[in-house]
Amino acid sequence: MQSEILIVFIIYALSIIGLSLIKFRKSSKGIFNFFLGGRNLNTWLTAISATISARSGVLFLGMTGLFFSIGMSAVWIGIGIVLLEFLLFYYYVKKLRDFSTENDCITLPDFFGAKFQKGKNTIRLIISLLLIFGLVAAISGQLFAAGKIFETSIGITPVNGVLIVASFTMIYLIISGFKASVYTDVFQSVLIIVALIIVPIVAIANVGSVDVIFFGIAEQPQLHEISHQAIAGTEGQLLNPFSISVLFIIAFILLGIVSAGLPHVQIRYMAMSENSNPKLAAFIGLAMNIIIIGGAMIAGIIARAHFHLYDLPDNDPSNAFMTLVHTLLSQENPIVFGVLIVAALSSVMSTVDSQLLIVSSTIVHDLYKKATKSQKVKSDENLVFLSRFVILIITIVSIFLAIWLNESSIKIGIFALICFGGTLGPAMLFSVLWQRTKLSGIIAGVIVGIAMCVGSYFLQIFDYYILNLIPAALTTSLTIVLFSIFDKQEAENPIDLMSVDTPVS
Repeated sequence: MQSEILIVFIIYALSIIGLSLIKFRKSSKGIFNFFLGGRNLNTWLTAISATISARSGVLFLGMTGLFFSIGMSAVWIGIGIVLLEFLLFYYYVKKLRDFSTENDCITLPDFFGAKFQKGKNTIRLIISLLLIFGLVAAISGQLFAAGKIFETSIGITPVNGVLIVASFTMIYLIISGFKASVYTDVFQSVLIIVALIIVPIVAIANVGSVDVIFFGIAEQPQLHEISHQAIAGTEGQLLNPFSISVLFIIAFILLGIVSAGLPHVQIRYMAMSENSNPKLAAFIGLAMNIIIIGGAMIAGIIARAHFHLYDLPDNDPSNAFMTLVHTLLSQENPIVFGVLIVAALSSVMSTVDSQLLIVSSTIVHDLYKKATKSQKVKSDENLVFLSRFVILIITIVSIFLAIWLNESSIKIGIFALICFGGTLGPAMLFSVLWQRTKLSGIIAGVIVGIAMCVGSYFLQIFDYYILNLIPAALTTSLTIVLFSIFDKQEAENPIDLMSVDTPVS
C-alpha cells in the first residue's frame, strides 16, 4: 500500500514541477512577474486559486474534524465562509484590484503604503512584521499538518512527512513563483473536489444507506469533549438545539471574516487582470465552496457514524477524514486511496506555497528593496534571485519550527490565522470599502486587535479557541471606526465605491 501511495505522489510531484518549468522563463523576468504573475489572472484562474488556497489543510483536518465533533452545528461556519467569500468577489475585489493597479501595488504593505501616503513607512513596517511572523507560524503549522496526514495514512513519521512536503513545495515555488502557485492550485482543485465527492459516496455505499448513518450517530455514547458541551451539543445529537440560536448563528457566521484576512487570498485578488469579471468569479467560487465544504461536512458526519472519538489516532477529531479514507479504501483500492491522500496533501501545499511567496515578497520587496539605494542591487535579476534564496531560508526555518514545536505548531498556526482574520481582515475591508478610514484607525485597530487575540488566547476566554477571532475582529473594527471619526485629518486616497465591472474578455 505504501508503495502505491508513493508512486501516486511521485507522479503528482513530477506533474507539478513540469507545470512550474513551463512558467520558469516568464517568472524570472522580474519581481512583478515572480510575486504577482504580471497581474494577468483571468476570471477562472482567480476564482479557483483564491478558493482553493483559502481552504488549506483546515479543509481535510479541521473542517471534517469539526463536523465529526459537533455535527451539523458546524454548518454555520461553512455558511459564513461561503457567504463572505461570495460578497468579497462581488463587491470588494474589483475595488482592491483597480486601486492596486493604479498605484502599482505588488504586496499588501504596498497597498497600505499607497493608501496612506502620510505614514506609509510606519504602516508598511507594521503590516510587514505582521505578515512575516504570522505567516511563518502558519506555514510551520501547515507543514506539521501534512506530516500528520502522512502518519495517519501510511505510517510515515510526521518529521519525514514535513520534510517531503516542504522540500517539494519549495522546489516548484522557487522555479516559477506566483504562476507556479496559481496553476498548481487549479491542478490541486481537481484532486480536492474528486476526493470530497468520492469519499462520501463510498462511505454511504459502505454502510448501506443514509438512515444507517443517522442511526450510528444516535448510538454513539460520547463523541466529543469540546467547550463543556456549550457548543458541542449533547451525546448522540446530530444537531444541538443551542446551535440554532441567534447568538450561535451570528458568532459562527462571523468566523467567515477570516477569509478577508488571509494574505494569500488578497494577493490573488490583486493579481486579477483588468479584463476579468469579479462578479462571475463570485459565482464560480460559490459553486466550488459549496462542493468542497459540503463534501467535508458529509465526510465528517459519516466519520462520526463510523467511529468513536477514541477510535481515532491520538483521540483527535482532526484525524477523522484520514481514518475514514484509510478504513474504506486502503486495502480494497490502494491507488484510489493514494489519490485521496495526495488530494489532502495538495490542500496543504496550495496554501504553504502562497504563504512562502508572501513572506519572500515582504522581505525582498517591502523591506530590502525599500531600504537599499543601489540600483544595481535592486535590478530585477538580482531581486528574483534573492527572492528564491529567501524562500529557501524561510522553508528551512518553518521546517525547524514544525519539528521543534510538534503538535503545538498546528495550534500556533491556527492562532496566526485567527490574528489575520481578526486584524488584517477588518483593516483591509475598511481601507477598501469605507472612504473615511484614516491611517490612525488602521494602526490602532491592528495593534488593539493583535492584543485582543493574544489576550483571549492566553486567558482562554473561549474553550473552542477559533472563537477568539470574533472579539478580535469586533475590537479591531470598533477601534478603526472610532479613531477614524475622531481624527480630524482628511481621509487619504478614498477608493471609488461606484466602480463598474468590465465585461469578460
